[in-house]
Amino acid sequence: MRRVFLFAGILLSLPALTQEAPPAIHWRLDWEAQTLQLSLALSPPQGRLTPDAPHRTLQHIQTLLPLSLRQTLSTLRISSRITGEDFFRSNPDRLLSLLALPETKHPDLITYSQDLSRITARYTFSIPREILPHLLLHHDPDPLPERIGWVPADTFSGLVIDAKGTFPVYGKEGETAALTPSLFPRLYSTTGELVLSERMIHPQVLTRWGVVAFTTSYREEPHLERIGAHPLRIRAEAVFGQGRTDLVIPEEAVRMLLAHPENRRILTEGRILVICESVVQEGP
Repeated sequence: MRRVFLFAGILLSLPALTQEAPPAIHWRLDWEAQTLQLSLALSPPQGRLTPDAPHRTLQHIQTLLPLSLRQTLSTLRISSRITGEDFFRSNPDRLLSLLALPETKHPDLITYSQDLSRITARYTFSIPREILPHLLLHHDPDPLPERIGWVPADTFSGLVIDAKGTFPVYGKEGETAALTPSLFPRLYSTTGELVLSERMIHPQVLTRWGVVAFTTSYREEPHLERIGAHPLRIRAEAVFGQGRTDLVIPEEAVRMLLAHPENRRILTEGRILVICESVVQEGP
């Protein structure tokens, strides 16, 4: 445990240990593509492009990548309850494993400023395959809630939730908001019952494609592998959670999903498409 804090402390102090100006960091999170792009721009030593300066500058950028990734993820909302900063503070061992990820990462794009005074390296991370494994705290999924009694329901291949626009904020009278995508969104019934969380889904499913897919389009064809040809289509009732990252769905839909064994797997296999206002976040 001591090594965890020591290593993290060294990384957090990197800017102070270098005489160079810190890199300019820009990140772009595309929830539909499920990718995080991280661009680091840095000037060569003494601000001039000597023959070996590009190589040394890229090496320097590589050493700063773990810190930059940590800073970026710390600002993101993991769920309605916590941000990345909250998560890493409570789970320093996961921070250590995440910081080891960039050791073998190579930039997918390298560009130079017009006057050759700045080099920018762009790295692209897959959220399900590269980021989520470091954020999961369970091995076996929790059970879904039960619905007792027979419900005359068809069987569906997936779930499509129309969450475009603004919605009432559950529990906040008179307040409305748009859905904010997050790594671990939750579904609730209109009575406030938790219907689905990331802990009810097997880690192998989450590292394949996350809890849900996000899109701004009503075109379902790009998502047929996930939701199939006969999904249940519903309209969200409200948004929920501190970050407005969770959805309240109609009680009738909850009954159809939970009462039918074939439909329950839609939830446990993450076969859910959420149509929302925006799927791109950028910073800083």
